Amino acid sequence: MEPREFIGYTFAFASGLVIGVLATLLLAPVSGEEMRTQIRERADASGQQIKASYGQGRQWVTDQTGKLRKDNQPEDGV
Repeated sequence: MEPREFIGYTFAFASGLVIGVLATLLLAPVSGEEMRTQIRERADASGQQIKASYGQGRQWVTDQTGKLRKDNQPEDGV
């Protein structure tokens, strides 16, 4: 690809990006403050879900390693 083509593609991409952002802002069904509140609430909910999933995964790994340790202990207690 020639540098001139690259610049043309980059300009087209940037122009489309700017147009998309402007259209989104102009056509948004709620105000900016409401949108930020919704985003914050969804981010908080997602964070809580991630923490819960992490806790469950950590507990599962702990349980599995405990089982492996128990299974790999010698029978005579040595």
